[in-house]
Amino acid sequence: MNKKFFIFNLMLLYTFAAIQATDIFTKNGDKIITNKQFIQLGSNSNGPTSSPMDINTYKDYILNTPNKKYQYHVKLGGSSPNMPQSGTYDVLTITDAAGNILLRRWGCDPLYTTKHLTARQDQNSHFIQIPLDDDTFALIFAGWLYYYEDIAGEMIIIIVHKDEATLVFDRPAASYSYTPVPNFSIEFIEEVGGLIDDFGNLQATSNALSTRTKHKIWKEGNMLKYKSWN
Repeated sequence: MNKKFFIFNLMLLYTFAAIQATDIFTKNGDKIITNKQFIQLGSNSNGPTSSPMDINTYKDYILNTPNKKYQYHVKLGGSSPNMPQSGTYDVLTITDAAGNILLRRWGCDPLYTTKHLTARQDQNSHFIQIPLDDDTFALIFAGWLYYYEDIAGEMIIIIVHKDEATLVFDRPAASYSYTPVPNFSIEFIEEVGGLIDDFGNLQATSNALSTRTKHKIWKEGNMLKYKSWN
């Protein structure tokens, strides 16, 4: 009986460890500290990067911190003169109000709207903005989802804080559950083989999800949290 009780408690411990929440980033004063386990695609660069080609700007968004003290431009662009009819783009650039580049990130594949990160709730937005505190917000960008691939499209998360923009997350993600701001949360899978229909949409039934690792990111206070489970 004692042995069974011990094994049961050990299983509970392993289960708890598997789903225990982790901070996606931490703060040291005004510095954003990354957790490298969350940056698996592309380079680990957190600062301005050189451009391998001329960049044409397709869209230019003006954003502010929640306290309106800092202003930024989010520019979506690529090598083509105009944005393709598909709505894809190659590179995102975040600058301060004076035009100084804080971060430039090229997608591993074409970048797209957040359709596949919002469980198709938002078909047209090119990013999600999540206020975290007076001087800080998160931006989430999405990659193209190929119906013939086994791995989901890209999800990029950048923390914008005062005079810096820091990459904190770059991994595959296709969402099956989404709650918008102010109670932001996203549940997603990384392996999508056999779940993408001919229209490029995720068909995530309960039975299909039961055999795959699930992931969740959500806002808790002024932090983004992460957990995964089977």
